[in-house]
Amino acid sequence: MIKTRLSWRCSICEKSSKNAGSLAVFEWFLLFGGAMSNQQLRKFLHLTNGHTAYRILQKFEFDKTGGSKNRKYLHTPYRDKSSIL
Repeated sequence: MIKTRLSWRCSICEKSSKNAGSLAVFEWFLLFGGAMSNQQLRKFLHLTNGHTAYRILQKFEFDKTGGSKNRKYLHTPYRDKSSIL
């Protein structure tokens, strides 16, 4: 999936999705667990813009630790996120 202005587009089938980035965040937590940084999300989603990753992370009510340079986002399992997806 490639991030476009308003959605994500599959480079193979050309289909678009508005919530592919949100789903990928939860996939990251399933794969790696623990805490996620902005840099880790950018690497996982192949994003070049840190502000885009920040906006994706702000959609969720993740618990946060650390200051602005070393902030980590913690996923609390079983919290209802159905309104975001």
